[in-house]
Amino acid sequence: MNLGKEGLCYVGWGRERKCAFLDKILHLHHLGLLLPVGLPNVLQWLKEEGYKEPQFLYKKADFVYKFPSLKAIEDIKWHIRIHDGTPDERLITQYVCENEVNGEISYTHSREIGITFIPK
Repeated sequence: MNLGKEGLCYVGWGRERKCAFLDKILHLHHLGLLLPVGLPNVLQWLKEEGYKEPQFLYKKADFVYKFPSLKAIEDIKWHIRIHDGTPDERLITQYVCENEVNGEISYTHSREIGITFIPK
């Protein structure tokens, strides 16, 4: 906030994150897909700091990921680790093999982003 001349534009997670493909493999590892801290938390923080609530908006942002199967396995292991889990290589490889088409994995990750401009 102090570095901006007029204020700060914040773009971050909104109120929603969904991915059926990752949900299933995370569930098999006894984990769930977490929603990172985002705009709702920033708005709460601004209120606590005495700022007038800025105008903001939420926007859907769906991304389609398409990976070779080996890259998908590495991506899944990364997701499990950042959710504080221990990847089960056998389980992940089996899951990818069951879901691959022509040696590739494709899935949609739906999320919402929050955008606001916080004036000085």
